[in-house]
Amino acid sequence: MIRFHCSAGVPPRGVFETNSKAGYVSEESGPPSGPPGSFSEKFGSARFARKRISELPDEMIEKILSNLEDLKDISACKFVNRRWHAIVDRSHLQALSFSRNLQYRPISRSQTVEDYHLFTRSWLTSFGSRGEELARQLHELERHQHFPEILFFRIAELLAGTRFFTCQPVCTLRHSVSVPHAYFSPDGIHFVTASDDRTAKIWLLKGDNNDIS
Repeated sequence: MIRFHCSAGVPPRGVFETNSKAGYVSEESGPPSGPPGSFSEKFGSARFARKRISELPDEMIEKILSNLEDLKDISACKFVNRRWHAIVDRSHLQALSFSRNLQYRPISRSQTVEDYHLFTRSWLTSFGSRGEELARQLHELERHQHFPEILFFRIAELLAGTRFFTCQPVCTLRHSVSVPHAYFSPDGIHFVTASDDRTAKIWLLKGDNNDIS
């Protein structure tokens, strides 16, 4: 069994040397060197173990990386080399880790795709060129088995990179008294309001005109 840990911080000098042009870690090789217990022997072992991991097939590396729990660790692995970068992106390991860490329980892929076409896609285009490019990429991933997790993660990325939001009133939701709680459903189409009069109402956002019933 191979155990390793990728850190989002700066690796110890002598273990990894970063290629400043590409931003990837250079391919160190060679068996452990130096006297037992010395700095060079310990970090020489790390270099040697890393080379042995790189010799594994893509499927096994993907399996190893998929067991990393921290999203920062998985993101850091993208900078090991171009091969690992491609494996992380191709397998959408960041999206799966993000959903798992937030205990996100997605609805079925078919329902997610349906909701995406009804509402989410047009909403993404309101973010300008970035949103339009994301909508194009997501269109190509609709048949992916993990499309719900991918959609959740990519929207979170888009929102995290958005500096300003402008809000406009859409409609007035009426309760007899104050409404301290309101929550959207994961599909972004339904939401529920809970009032101090001990009643709750479920609302449906319909179409591109933001009609609510």
